[in-house]
Amino acid sequence: MSAIQKKLAEATEVEPSKRQNETITNQEYMKRLALGVQSLPDDEWNKLDKECQDWFNKAADAIESKTDIPDFPDMEPAAGATTGRRRGSAAAETPFTSKDAKKGDTVTVVTKRGKEYTGKVTEADDQGIILDDTTELDHDKIDTIKLAGGANKVEEPAEPEVSDTVTVVTKRGKTITANITELTDTDIVLVDAAGEIHEFGRDRLESIVVKVKNAGKQVAATTRTASKSEPAASTPKSDEKPKRATAAANGGVSITTRIRELIADKLDAKKEDIAVILKKESLEFKQATLDLTFSDMHKIIGILREKKIIK
Repeated sequence: MSAIQKKLAEATEVEPSKRQNETITNQEYMKRLALGVQSLPDDEWNKLDKECQDWFNKAADAIESKTDIPDFPDMEPAAGATTGRRRGSAAAETPFTSKDAKKGDTVTVVTKRGKEYTGKVTEADDQGIILDDTTELDHDKIDTIKLAGGANKVEEPAEPEVSDTVTVVTKRGKTITANITELTDTDIVLVDAAGEIHEFGRDRLESIVVKVKNAGKQVAATTRTASKSEPAASTPKSDEKPKRATAAANGGVSITTRIRELIADKLDAKKEDIAVILKKESLEFKQATLDLTFSDMHKIIGILREKKIIK
């Protein structure tokens, strides 16, 4: 849980994608959230507290430097979360709840009214679970739940596969979160949210932890487009100058909207071409803003092409 993420999600309407099993620490989600903050009208930006503005500024810096976006500094562990547990240890006896159930688990559920159901979890979210695509059960209506083979089962860590989002730690202590594009017994190739390629011999890695299964095969959710007019900005609450091109600084022009317009005018334009036009129009912009908006716009274009809405 994070109060900062909650405030930013409410302001931007950008939430983690349940279909993609995103969490609030997923790099793709934080990238979309930062784009949503960049698209806020100036008066909405100025309503954000210093902690929220500081997180955005650090996220923009990370995107510009092609490094991982930092987690929210006020992150709290999820209720019932455990650390350092080993299979068969006393700590592993923490009760299994319906919120622990994952898609693909086979479970036996007893509701608070005494009804019993056994089946495979086909959907799981914050509200409840669905068994075998037919039986929908809310978390607050479930009395007990057991995994097939017994309650309190501790699953082995997922094996990494091509298209998974993973966090790797090298033997030198470097941490990278990215998607696997190639994987063999000896080597691994990763592509991070900024498009940078990382290649390692597996003997150089201390650990590989799967964060999201099959993330690379899923279509990224799109963010909303800011359409409201943007009034002149008042002095922001942050003590530092915001790393965000305001509409006021650009004569009332929303930089994200202008970037989208330029891409729509010429779909094959390169990022450098867009930057040249923005400079000719004397518009202030951050490279991180151009990177975020260019990437997001081309994801939308890709979806439209897949659906044959555009060529």
